[in-house]
Amino acid sequence: MESQARGVEATPLLRKRDDKQGWFAGVGLFTTRRDDASGASRGARAVLALGAAAMLCVGAASTSAGQGVLSSLGASSSAAAENSVFTSLGRSPGVAVGRLGDDPAFKHPENIVKYPTPLPDVDFSGKTLLIVMGHPFSGTSALEGLIGTGSGVTDLCESGTWQCEDTWLLKYMDFNMEPGVDEWNEYYPVDAAGYAYAFKHFALTWWDMSKPLLMDKTPNLLAHYRTVVDAAAKLGVPVKFVLLTRHPFSWTSQTHPFNQGLWMELMQFSLQVLNDPSIDLHQIKYEDLAWNMDETIEKLQEFLPQLGELNPWGSALEEPEGKEAKEINGDRAMGIAEYFASEPLEWKPLQLDDETFQMLCAVGYNNDGECEY
Repeated sequence: MESQARGVEATPLLRKRDDKQGWFAGVGLFTTRRDDASGASRGARAVLALGAAAMLCVGAASTSAGQGVLSSLGASSSAAAENSVFTSLGRSPGVAVGRLGDDPAFKHPENIVKYPTPLPDVDFSGKTLLIVMGHPFSGTSALEGLIGTGSGVTDLCESGTWQCEDTWLLKYMDFNMEPGVDEWNEYYPVDAAGYAYAFKHFALTWWDMSKPLLMDKTPNLLAHYRTVVDAAAKLGVPVKFVLLTRHPFSWTSQTHPFNQGLWMELMQFSLQVLNDPSIDLHQIKYEDLAWNMDETIEKLQEFLPQLGELNPWGSALEEPEGKEAKEINGDRAMGIAEYFASEPLEWKPLQLDDETFQMLCAVGYNNDGECEY
C-alpha cells in the first residue's frame, strides 16, 4: 500500500461531490453526476483530513461515549438507556440497547404472547416479507424511514421497540435471548419455527395487514437470513431482502467511530448474503443515498413495485403532527434529503488493510481502486 497521500481531488467520489456545486444544486435536486475515472485513486488509501465528520447514521440516536465491545461500530448508548448491554460475544459484537420510552406498547399485557402458545391463523396471501438489514449504526433506520414513506408498506414502529426492531418483541415471547447480547453469534435461540411464530404475532398485533409489504428492519437478521427464509417458507409467504452496505471512507461518525476489525467481521455476513443466488436481494450503498438519491430511490421502487412513491424529505419514523417527538428518535426521524442537505456526507480516506480493500471489491465497491488488491 502506498504511504504517500494525494490531494482530495484524486478521489473520484469527492470530484463527483464537487461537480454538483453543492449537494442539492439547481432544479435537479436529487441528480448526482457520476465520474467514471479511468484510473482508480491510490491516494484514497492514505489518511486525509476532510473537515467535520457527519453523523454515522441518520437512523441512530445520538449517544454518549462509553466502553464496550462495539467501541467502533457504536459502543455507547444513552445515559438513560434501559439495559445498555455491551457483553463480549467472542468474535461477534453486541449491539447497544437504547431507551424505550416510559410505556412502550409491546410491554402492555394485551400485546404479549408466549411462544409456542397457539396463535390464530393469519392470511398472508398477497403479502411479502421485507427484511431490511445491515451493520449496526450504518444507516438502516434512515433507510427504514425512507421505505416507510411508501403507501404499500407497514413496519414494527407501533410496538415502541428500540429503533423499531424485533429483538425486544422476541424477548417478550419468552425466547431465551437478551437484546444486544449474542445477536451476531452463529447460534441464535430463535429458529425458523420461532421466526414464523413471531411474524404471525407481528401480523396480528403490529403490522397493518391492509398493506402488501410487511417490513422488519433489524440489523442482526443479516446473520440469520437463512432462518428467515425458512420461516417465510413455513408461512407460505415470499420474502425480499434489502441490504445496506457502507464504505469505511464514509464512516466518519465521532459517536460511533469506524473499526476495521469489526467492520470486516460483520461484512462477512454481507458477503455471504450477496453471494447467495437463491434469495431475492437488493443492495443499497449508504453513499448512494447521499450522492445518487434519485437513482437509488428509482431502483428501490423497481425492486419493490408494491411500495409506491417514496418521499426522501419525509420519514416514517417521524412522530405524527401534534405528537411530542420521542427522544430516542433523534435525527433518525428526519428525511434523508433534509438530513444530507444539513449534514453533507463526508468522504474520509483511511489506511486500510489489503484484506479490507479486497472485501470492498467483493461487495461492489471499486471507485477508489478497491479491486487493485
